[in-house]
Amino acid sequence: MGEWWLCWFPAQDLAPATLESYAQQYRRHVHPCFGERALAEITGLDLVGFARGLRGQALAPSSVTVVLSVIRDLLADAAAEGLIPVAPAVRLRRNGTGAPVRSGIAVGIEEVLAVCARLPQPEALMALIAFFTGMRWGEVCGMNSRFLHLPGASGGRARTDLADAGWYQVDAAGGAVHEDVHARRFFGPPKGGYGRVLELPPFLVGLLAEHCSATGGADLLFANRRGEPIRNSDFLRRWRLGPRPDP
Repeated sequence: MGEWWLCWFPAQDLAPATLESYAQQYRRHVHPCFGERALAEITGLDLVGFARGLRGQALAPSSVTVVLSVIRDLLADAAAEGLIPVAPAVRLRRNGTGAPVRSGIAVGIEEVLAVCARLPQPEALMALIAFFTGMRWGEVCGMNSRFLHLPGASGGRARTDLADAGWYQVDAAGGAVHEDVHARRFFGPPKGGYGRVLELPPFLVGLLAEHCSATGGADLLFANRRGEPIRNSDFLRRWRLGPRPDP
């Protein structure tokens, strides 16, 4: 597998953060266990035991999923290239305790507003945008005033079909903030690589207009004290530990 990894990894066309995550998980977990094993000798039962061992190390369920994705893709492409007859199945068994991922939590408007009432600005506005538009977190962090249209505002882009409404365009080329495994932030395409136009509820139009006025018309709508994109970990601290100064 180690030899196949050296051929396989440089050929992958993935986002930089995904590539770094794959490389990190391979070095930490996959190579120590399978790097010296022949591809044809790796069985589905080996992978079941490997997954059980990862969970025994108290690895986060999301990390276990990424590690298994690396192995799954490695073996699937090895089979496609004729290096092995067929790729062994990566089965995720948890002895009746459920899938190795966290279940989602459904919340209503009341819960969202209660959380936002405890958050400082502009984090409360960011949470409202995410809830009422369905934007992903990286897209909210990457919101740019150049792609924001507010009724009566002189800036923004014109669309005749939404001329009387507030709307925001998620840019297909750089509409989301990404963060690699070294916590470096960069702008890139949204997940899936597609942009889209989102109509804004009237109350969000008013809140965004006030926010744009307070920020002096800066391009980046939400930034830390250095004018840089907000990191995921910065915002998580607001939820878990309360407000802290920007790093």
